[in-house]
Amino acid sequence: MISVSRKTLVVLALVMFAAGVVGFARVQLVRAAPVQGFVWESDVFSSGVSVVSPVLEAGTSYVVQAQEIWFYDYDNNFAADAMFYTTDPSDSWDWQSHSALVGNHSFLQIDGNDVNWGAFSNGDSGHKYTIVYTGGGTALTFRIVDWRDLDYANNVCHIHVLIHSETTVGGYIVDYGVSNVYLAWIFGAVVFAVVVAGSVVAYCRRMKK
Repeated sequence: MISVSRKTLVVLALVMFAAGVVGFARVQLVRAAPVQGFVWESDVFSSGVSVVSPVLEAGTSYVVQAQEIWFYDYDNNFAADAMFYTTDPSDSWDWQSHSALVGNHSFLQIDGNDVNWGAFSNGDSGHKYTIVYTGGGTALTFRIVDWRDLDYANNVCHIHVLIHSETTVGGYIVDYGVSNVYLAWIFGAVVFAVVVAGSVVAYCRRMKK
């Protein structure tokens, strides 16, 4: 029968085992990244016709994305995107050169206003531009303005527009460091086995007497 002192050692071993799991466990809290929820998408055609989005909730942060190209002079293979244009007809997708409009104009406008869509994006990134917009409780009106020749009869294709809502989801990821937990378990098990083995040896010696 295990003596009181050995019982104490067994309890201590179990405590060490549990404490080892907690002590060795590596807990890492990771803030969740913002999640973008789909709201709306549509093609804005180069014919100059306006396209209207759904009403965007006031105070909510939205990501507005414009991508792809359209032709402001299809016969000559001259293309443009939301912000820039090319006069090189050799490749309408991967432009060899590009230019910005005079006066900081943008081809793709929102509510009749020019938009700074950012740095140039070529074909390898899909002529993709992104801005963050705070909803005002109204819809957005998108329209392509042909600043190059103001002739919509020779225009072809469209810009694709997507709107996502930006929502941060709370929470965290717990990383317990599995290898460390296994080491803690092994350590506790070894201590427990040593205590039990010692008790068995002591018991066998008493039986031989």
